[in-house]
Order: sequence, then structure tokens, then C-alpha cells
Amino acid sequence: MLVLNIENLIGFTISVMVTLFISYYLLRAYFKEKEKRVGLFAAFITCRFFMFIGFFLAPLIFLVSKSLVWSSAALSFAFLMVFTSLVFPALLFTSFKFEKLRNLYVGLIILLGVVGFFLIIVGFTPAQYIPLANITVASIPQLSAMIYMLAKSFGVLPLSILFLSQARINDRRTKIRSFLIGMGLLWVVTTIFVPQLIAAAAPLYLVGMYVCIGDILIFAGVRYRVTS
Repeated sequence: MLVLNIENLIGFTISVMVTLFISYYLLRAYFKEKEKRVGLFAAFITCRFFMFIGFFLAPLIFLVSKSLVWSSAALSFAFLMVFTSLVFPALLFTSFKFEKLRNLYVGLIILLGVVGFFLIIVGFTPAQYIPLANITVASIPQLSAMIYMLAKSFGVLPLSILFLSQARINDRRTKIRSFLIGMGLLWVVTTIFVPQLIAAAAPLYLVGMYVCIGDILIFAGVRYRVTS
């Protein structure tokens, strides 16, 4: 559920600006070095940039035009990018471990994404005004939300655990790089539930700031790897 107000607009403006910079840097590094794993990280962050664009457009469209349909459509686009982005951590994981299971693992993530987004399209509803709270919200079907949580956990958490396990290696460069990337990926996983906790107890603009911290940590780890 996304509240369509100025606070979320501010928060996701920050997310868009942060991930735009990170996406640009990683894409430039990939085209310069042609390193496959850097390219996969770049693709992951770029998809998240477009995801944040969707979360940014939803409140913007409502505030400017009061369109409930197009605000909800922007949210649907954001979740299309969410499901798309989850393919790349799966590809990264299988580039390190269980390479023979790549097609099965990645295929399962794709299947969850297709089913989740199909349910969003089938169950599409315009944003709704809630009189008691005096807010307008856009949302996706509950089953799609559950599939999203499952796909993000299953798609990102194994890669996070893999990198965090490498942080125990004595080599200083490997330790720092792995810790930053692993924590960044773990931070991405926590966005399944933490934004709801923030929304209930703090200003909503903090949600948009929180959800891009994982991207910053991943960028720091990948950049440390590239520059090292």
C-alpha cells in the first residue's frame, strides 16, 4: 500500500536520484571493464531505479491530476520492475554457486514474477480514498504482495548470505567488499517489512530514504571491488 501524498513524493525523489547516480556509475564501469558480475549488479540497480520511478510517479500523478487510475498504474509499473530486478541476484548467485541449477533457480524467480504481475493486472483497481484516515492509497492484490515477499526473499537472501559468509575471509579487501555487498542485499530484503513499520511510526518521507540505503551499500561494495 502506497500513500499518495507529498511526503512519499519527497522520499522517493531521493531514491530516484540516488539510484540514478549508482546506475550510471555501474553501467559505465561495466561497459569499460566488460565484467559480467558488475553488469549484473548494474542491471539490478537499474531495474530498481525504474522501480523507484514508479513509486515516485504514483503520488506525483495523484497530486497533479488527481487521477486514481494512472496513480495505480504507476504503482503497477513499479512492481513490474521489482519482479524484473529479482532475476539478477539469482543470476549472480548461480555464477558463484550451484551453476548447474541456474535454469531451475532463475526460472522459478521468473515464474513467481510472471504470476505476481499477472495477478496485479487481473486484480487492478484504481487508488482509493480512505475517509477515516483522510488519505488516498494505491495498492496491489494481497496475493501479489505475498508472491512479491516470497520472490524477494528467495531471490536476494541467498546471495546476501553468500557474500556475508565471505566476509569472514582474512583478506581485507574481500572482507570489506563482501560485507558491504552482503549487508546491502540484506537491507534490500528488509524492505519487505520495514517500510510498513516506518510508515506507522515516523514521517513517510523516511520510507523513500530507507529503501535506497541497500543500493548505496551494494554500490560501495562493488565500487570498492572495481577500484581495488
